[in-house]
Amino acid sequence: MASGQALWLDVRYAAEFGQDGLQGALNIPLNEIRSAFDLLDKNKEYIVYCHSGRRSSAAAFLLAQYGLKAFWLRDGLVAEKVEA
Repeated sequence: MASGQALWLDVRYAAEFGQDGLQGALNIPLNEIRSAFDLLDKNKEYIVYCHSGRRSSAAAFLLAQYGLKAFWLRDGLVAEKVEA
């Protein structure tokens, strides 16, 4: 992953994102991801996250199928809070 090239993509609902979303992250809920494909830059890399990793893994798969370079946080934000 090229330094400074990746964008954070939160695939939780807007209410969840509003509670503890990462500053500067994009918020596109998983159920809206397909309709947002054309809004995303194919020259960028995306780090996809959610609460537990389930939605982000599905979203990363869909993004990859569309031709975007996507990575996901395996255990989501839950893991980060436990380790902090």
